[in-house]
Amino acid sequence: ILLELIRLSIEQDGELIGTDPSRAVDILRSPSDDVWSNARESSPVITPPVSQPQMLQAGLELQKRVLRGDHAAAIEHAMANHMWADALLLSSHMDAATYMNVMKSFAQSSFSQGSALQTLYMQFAGAATGLFSNRANPTTGEIDDAIPPALEQWQDSLAVLIANRTPGDADTLVSLAD
Repeated sequence: ILLELIRLSIEQDGELIGTDPSRAVDILRSPSDDVWSNARESSPVITPPVSQPQMLQAGLELQKRVLRGDHAAAIEHAMANHMWADALLLSSHMDAATYMNVMKSFAQSSFSQGSALQTLYMQFAGAATGLFSNRANPTTGEIDDAIPPALEQWQDSLAVLIANRTPGDADTLVSLAD
């Protein structure tokens, strides 16, 4: 894969992505015999199913909060009940920090760790750089030596970031490379 990416960079006069990222994405997504190829095919969605009666009740409660004009409570309620479309839409009409917090919560609770979708949505939330670094254990303070899930699936992470460029994604790409 690395040799293919180097070849592509040479063909494009040093530009790996250029104006059309599709060739780089195709190289990164090409089938391989590595241990992660089976994991890549599994669904990235982990949102728990919600029964129809629960959803109806949650919708009624959400409507009450919106009718009162209590958007912050409505967003919290929507997030707690996995009503992500409502939470994201309501938060998009508040401040940027609220929207980014909802997007981050959505990415963390709805997609498996390290999945391309989680990486992309965490990038939208401005929080993707943390996906590629080891974290400290909250009780001991020691750095966890385990490879972060987004690094285990680095090809998918890189491919989704290249195919969906966003402002500030250079820092995320550098974080992935480090």
